[in-house]
Amino acid sequence: MNDNFFILKDIDNYSYKNLNLFNDNINEKKKLNLDFSSNHIESFFINFMLKSSKSSIISEDFLENEQSKLYKSIYDQIISDKISDKGIGFKSFLEKNYKL
Repeated sequence: MNDNFFILKDIDNYSYKNLNLFNDNINEKKKLNLDFSSNHIESFFINFMLKSSKSSIISEDFLENEQSKLYKSIYDQIISDKISDKGIGFKSFLEKNYKL
């Protein structure tokens, strides 16, 4: 009977260690998902601001065509991605709210 107690105790310790490793993996995945999401939110927000500011400018560009609009849109997306890599504060805001 005493031997069975030690076996159960070892199983419980092993299960507890695995549970802690599992929880650590979940927390790491949550943190990575939060980083990924916050970067995309920042990029979207910056891209929206760029497009809004450009649409407020009155321009009579006769050379403006669909290809140049597409090029400018892609350029704005690249610029917003680069700015969001540095961060504008959404990441710290989300981390504080989700306590990760």
